[in-house]
Amino acid sequence: MMKNNQKGSVLQIVLIVFIICINFLTCASYFMIQSRNNEKYCYDLIEQNELEILLVKYYYDQMKNDVLISDEYNKNDIHIYYTVDDIGEYYTITTTIHCPRYQYQFEISIDFNTYEIKSFAYIH
Repeated sequence: MMKNNQKGSVLQIVLIVFIICINFLTCASYFMIQSRNNEKYCYDLIEQNELEILLVKYYYDQMKNDVLISDEYNKNDIHIYYTVDDIGEYYTITTTIHCPRYQYQFEISIDFNTYEIKSFAYIH
């Protein structure tokens, strides 16, 4: 009878070790997937920031050298649409950006005389 108890104990230990290994592999794969998602999210934030800086520079250059009018652009699966409102001494520009991974809007106000940015805000 002692031998049956020892075989049962060995099987229980093997089962516990197996469960711990499966749990470890599951957690490790979950953390790898989360890391990849975080990397994509950081890439999207950097891309959005660069796009916003380029658009503000474009608005500034158009106001300084030419007439800024509402327009629409498509490039690399990114659709950009902006409307320009003349509010007396400053322009209010509402920009909508569509991409397969994200979509958002922001509004910027630029002084017409000094070309100074008065406000920048995200619209929800």
